[in-house]
Amino acid sequence: MNRKFQGHLAIIAAEITFGLSIPVTKALIPEWITPSGYTLMRMLFGAIVFWAVGSFMPKEKVIPKDLLILVVGGFFGFIATQLLFALAL
Repeated sequence: MNRKFQGHLAIIAAEITFGLSIPVTKALIPEWITPSGYTLMRMLFGAIVFWAVGSFMPKEKVIPKDLLILVVGGFFGFIATQLLFALAL
């Protein structure tokens, strides 16, 4: 399988996942899980996936000042938006 085909498969998988996220979220939140529980579940699953992938990647040093910016940006860029999205549904 060549690299271009692998890239197309990755794009298709990402689009299917993104397309299914709203209907799945809409079905889960009122009956199965609270909005904050759903957000916590997504954060934990994402952290596990990134940790697993990161264990195979080369390690890089991060300046403490940049680490603070990454944490604040991650909070507002992911946690806050996902929680507001879940609450809106």
